[in-house]
Amino acid sequence: MAARKYSMQRREAAVEATRRRLVEATVALHKEKGALATTMQDIAARADVALGTAYRHFPTIGDAVFACGARLQEMMPFPSVAVFDGATSPRERLRILIGELFRYYDLGARWWEVGYGERSALPALDQGVGQLDAQIAALVDAAIGPLPVDARFARTAHGLSQFYAWKALSLAGMSTEEAIELVAEILCDRATPAEGEASRPKGRNNT
Repeated sequence: MAARKYSMQRREAAVEATRRRLVEATVALHKEKGALATTMQDIAARADVALGTAYRHFPTIGDAVFACGARLQEMMPFPSVAVFDGATSPRERLRILIGELFRYYDLGARWWEVGYGERSALPALDQGVGQLDAQIAALVDAAIGPLPVDARFARTAHGLSQFYAWKALSLAGMSTEEAIELVAEILCDRATPAEGEASRPKGRNNT
């Protein structure tokens, strides 16, 4: 019985090791050539396994996409609202917000480019990017929630916190730290209610 149990444990470990190779191969290929251009044959060849083995782990390309997304979450955990703990001023909260998001975008820039650029063609990718969008929105809402800002500011904060805001500034030649300074300064300067609007925190859907 002990020998059989050991044999099963070894088999399970081998299966898990194969899956890890397939996941890492998928992550690397998506970065190199994008999700749409990556085939199951590509993944199997990169992981050095038979094509049938790849299909047993990932019956569809969508399954491979989901596995890649889960691995990216492990590699690059999204900032939690705890980053605002101890922030003592609106300026500090806004700087933390932009700093956390822009450095996160910088860290996984190629993968986010693939995700946003190809999401309309792959339902699994669209689902994953939608989850990222929701995390971004929740972090922005957490940052501005305690602040006396209006709905217009909330929309501005959500817009300037997006991946493509960082990307545009990067393409303009700014370093990530320079982009953080600029956008944080813009938000801090505008973090006051517009005339005629209530001085209450607003979510992105409020008008």
